[in-house]
Amino acid sequence: MYSTMDFLKLIFDGSVFEPHRAHFFDTPIAMDLSVYGNAFSFLAYLLIPVVIIYFVRKRRDLYLNWMVLLFGAFIFLCGLTHLMHVLIFWYPAYYLQAIISVVTFLVSAATAVAMLYFLPIIVSLVSPEQMQQANKSLSDEIKSRESKLGELAVKKEELKKASENLILKNEELENFNRIMANRDSAVKELEAQLVDIDNKHA
Repeated sequence: MYSTMDFLKLIFDGSVFEPHRAHFFDTPIAMDLSVYGNAFSFLAYLLIPVVIIYFVRKRRDLYLNWMVLLFGAFIFLCGLTHLMHVLIFWYPAYYLQAIISVVTFLVSAATAVAMLYFLPIIVSLVSPEQMQQANKSLSDEIKSRESKLGELAVKKEELKKASENLILKNEELENFNRIMANRDSAVKELEAQLVDIDNKHA
């Protein structure tokens, strides 16, 4: 039964196997190509998760950010396998390489399942072009409503002025009616006086 220390020693101990460079003594160019190719691949794979983390930190409002981070973990582990390919040329930690490969497989499988499961949701997300068109339609609708509100305001002002003019005309008519009523009353009084005068002379 292995203890924890024995297990860790088995994983990180490079003395169990011979370095991978032992197979390239006659073909150093092939080893150099493999080393440099894997090293630069690791750097490229390392850069992508850094960009993803920066992106997620800046856009916390985005939907399914956790899946983006899961994809970043998958990319990082893929890069780590390339780094192990370089390491085993000098330090043959094959057990560690195997464990990293298994973890990479598990994360890759989880990423693939998550992407397949959420694919319909991702496809249905509004594209920037659709969002731009929706914003343009909304902007046009707002301008149309503002124009109609402006027209209503003008008509309201016109109606207010017409109402004020009607009130003035109504006041003028009432004044005229009062004048006419006073004149009729004066005429009647005058007629009454003339009748009295006629009666006295009769």
